[in-house]
Amino acid sequence: FAKKSPTVEHFYEQVLQCCDAVTVNSSLMAELMAPHVLRPAQVIEDAILGTPRSPQFSPAGMLKLLWFGHQSNLPYLEPVIEALMAYSARQRSRLVIVTTPGFGVEQAAAQINAHHAPRFEVQFTPWSPEATRIALRQCDLVLIPGDPHDPLKAGVSSNRLAEALQAGRLPVASPLASYLPFSDAAWLGEDFVAGIDWALANRGEVLTRIRRGQSRVAEVLSAEAIGRQWC
Repeated sequence: FAKKSPTVEHFYEQVLQCCDAVTVNSSLMAELMAPHVLRPAQVIEDAILGTPRSPQFSPAGMLKLLWFGHQSNLPYLEPVIEALMAYSARQRSRLVIVTTPGFGVEQAAAQINAHHAPRFEVQFTPWSPEATRIALRQCDLVLIPGDPHDPLKAGVSSNRLAEALQAGRLPVASPLASYLPFSDAAWLGEDFVAGIDWALANRGEVLTRIRRGQSRVAEVLSAEAIGRQWC
């Protein structure tokens, strides 16, 4: 309901008054929806499809970082990029951004590369399922910044974090509510450079966390586990 047009808000209000059931994809979203629904919302998270890939973390030379997601999440990436520019003075890095074209990312990447390459590079890749799979296979770490206090995004599901784990990569992520159950399977915090430094200093633990996360994904987010909740 936040920042929606009157037409969309009216539609939601009407639908929520006449529906027989409401489902949401996170516990916090259920809390945020509570003032608008007649009955409690049922939490059913997003299923993570596909088989887990072998955990990997063996960066050498250029550190390969990945951000992927909907363009509405790009504002949360901006301060991380600022920090990575400074970080590149001691660690050469490349950030791949996989998202929908047309939101200024290509131009921003060109400007950053003009001023900071080769110490820090940004590569834009148009989003597609296959492009995302390839980017996950080729990266060292997945960055997932957000704002736990922003009602527009605080209620998201754990799908991006879980997708990174399923691909065998460690997520370095903000402590969003749905990510907290994975706190021992990822690095969660506000200082992403600190998270990157921790990963580089604890390579064995990175692999342990990825394996732990994949076990949790199989237990609670597999197609079978999620499918049973819809029955």
